[in-house]
Amino acid sequence: MEEFLNKHQIEARSVTGRDLKFERFLASRVKALSAPETIRRHARSLTFASMPDIWTDGSAVKEFESSFFEDVAYRAAGTNQHRVVKSILFRLDDESLTTGEDLAEAFKASIAEDHWADSDWEE
Repeated sequence: MEEFLNKHQIEARSVTGRDLKFERFLASRVKALSAPETIRRHARSLTFASMPDIWTDGSAVKEFESSFFEDVAYRAAGTNQHRVVKSILFRLDDESLTTGEDLAEAFKASIAEDHWADSDWEE
């Protein structure tokens, strides 16, 4: 670790509450790995590739949208929500939307009613 820190010119500092932080981290991993849905998601293989131009292929568009909102629903149920998920949930403001299908329908209705502006992104 010392070699890594030196290589990147990072000053080593002691971590306050290190044991408590590690216990929290470990508890969160045990909890996550106790959930069958989390195990299923982590076990599937991912293929990294450039995004093809799918928008002229109706089937590919539906598959992409379904996958996207399924992922939003999964992340919405967690505690570590990133900007895209936070922004969508804030805009919809409806805790009853828990499935990807429900979120997709509500989001499409919301966009049809009022476009998405740059100011709609939550920090």
